[in-house]
Amino acid sequence: GPGIQITVSGPIAGGAIEDLLNEVRNAGAEAMAIESVRVVSGTVVFGPPGAVLLGDRTLDDPFEISVIGNSETLVGSLTRAGGIVAQLGATYPEAQLTVTPVDNLLIPATNLPLVPTHGHPKL
Repeated sequence: GPGIQITVSGPIAGGAIEDLLNEVRNAGAEAMAIESVRVVSGTVVFGPPGAVLLGDRTLDDPFEISVIGNSETLVGSLTRAGGIVAQLGATYPEAQLTVTPVDNLLIPATNLPLVPTHGHPKL
């Protein structure tokens, strides 16, 4: 479906990527992936600039975040003055985030079990 690709290059902390993902969710993302890994609610990105981990996998520089959703809304929310891209650019001046609208995006299925950790289905 339609969406955006965010290319992230240069040194940026895992926590900043978490902030970016939260902002993307708030902007109405329907689905997200970092490189070929589907981002679900339990996905954690962490680590210092230059050694950011997605779960147990080190992210390359640069890496791509693919987002399915309304590209106009997503681009507008992320790149507006004072928005998350501007904030991260101010905090990490050597990092670069490029947001590109894409017409047709495929997002991989998750490799995580989607069974709830807490709570049991009633039969």
